[in-house]
Formats: sequence, structure tokens, C-alpha cells
Amino acid sequence: MVSYMDALIARLILTTMTQMMVSVILLFGIVSVWETRTVFEIERALLTYTMAIAFGFGLGVFNCFFVTRFQLYQRIFSIATRPLFLMSGVIFLYESLPRFAQNILWYNPLMHVTGELRGAFYLQYEAKYVSPVYVFSVSLILCLLGFILLHRYHRDMLEY
Repeated sequence: MVSYMDALIARLILTTMTQMMVSVILLFGIVSVWETRTVFEIERALLTYTMAIAFGFGLGVFNCFFVTRFQLYQRIFSIATRPLFLMSGVIFLYESLPRFAQNILWYNPLMHVTGELRGAFYLQYEAKYVSPVYVFSVSLILCLLGFILLHRYHRDMLEY
């Protein structure tokens, strides 16, 4: 019998492998076609991917419970995370934002992931605000809370 844990682990492996292959193909293609003069730090990139995987898994486990249990949650989550692209440091540098925005956006784990990956490609970029411990802590809390709720209510959720 397949349990919810089997499904979560299978999804984690599938998504991780797919995203890693896409990243490798895309980055190799860019470097082989254009002269980028980029020095790539593999250790920092692996740390970044590990942070992203941990946060994605933690948020996924947390959302697995709430999306299944509460129908309205998926809509609310979708609307609430739309501006996340702008608030994750993809377009704007953390250091170029006003201090009040930095104080708020520091709590966004994706800001740390983006800053660390940027530092892996550009040696002159020092992301002093990045805290892998914070990202892993948030990920662990979300994962544990999601697993506790799933374990407690997984039988009830089969009826929904």
C-alpha cells in the first residue's frame, strides 16, 4: 500500500532530478554559446540548491495538508504568493532596497536562496545577509508541522 510519505518522497525525488537536469542543461548551454566570464563556485551553488530543495519540500508538505483539508486555502495561497517573484530578489538586489524593505524581506527564505546563488556566479557579489541556518530552520519547522498534521489527519483526509 502506498502511503502519503511514499508519495511525498517520490515527488521530491522527481522534482529535484528534473530541476537539476534543466539547470545543468540550461547553464551548460549558456556557457558554451556565450562568453560570460563567470567563475562558478560549485559549493555555493550546491548549498543554494540544497536550501531551495529543503524549503520547497517543507512548504510542499505543509501545503499538502492545508490544500487537501481546506478548499479555500489553495486560492488564498496562490494569490498571496503572486508577488513573491518580486519579493525574492530576482529582479532587485537586496542591498539596493531601502532599509525598511530589507528589514521585511530578510524574513523571506527565497531572498536568501537568490542571494546565495547570485554569489555563486559573481565572485564580487557578497550576500552578507544570507543565512542558510534561517532557511533550513524555516524549512524544518514547515516540514515538521506538515508531517504532524498529515499524520494526525491523513485518514480523515481520504474522505474529502
